Amino acid sequence: MLPKPTALPITAERSPSGAQEFVKYWFDALNYATQTGDVAPLRDASAPGCSACADLVASVRNSYGDGGYLQGGAFKVRSVTAEEFSLEDRPVLDVSFDRTSRAGIAPDGQVRDSQPAASFVSCSITLAWTGNHWKVSIVSGELLPRS
Repeated sequence: MLPKPTALPITAERSPSGAQEFVKYWFDALNYATQTGDVAPLRDASAPGCSACADLVASVRNSYGDGGYLQGGAFKVRSVTAEEFSLEDRPVLDVSFDRTSRAGIAPDGQVRDSQPAASFVSCSITLAWTGNHWKVSIVSGELLPRS
């Protein structure tokens, strides 16, 4: 079983490096959700208004809700760079990642759907500082292909 992701202390810093590490943590939470069905860390790291985040949570819940599961689909972050960074605004970070192939498995063991592996995929993530920590507020780019 995959261990629950733990955010490094730097992820709570309101700084460019804190934001970059938080994005890596968010991907760890996404991996944990897709591999275990436990969406709590991903949901907690995502702002309530993040529609892409809500779609990811719903996709994982749908896959695991009837006793099925997801196999594969692990994300490996290659790089996270700050496109724009101003503490008064919401920083936008560019992310490059790879994703292994993924299959949705039904409770009876049959493959419901599958997605091929993807390399050097890019997306942009906008963060929001909420009180004393970051949250993902916008994801531009498709992380978990629709099945």
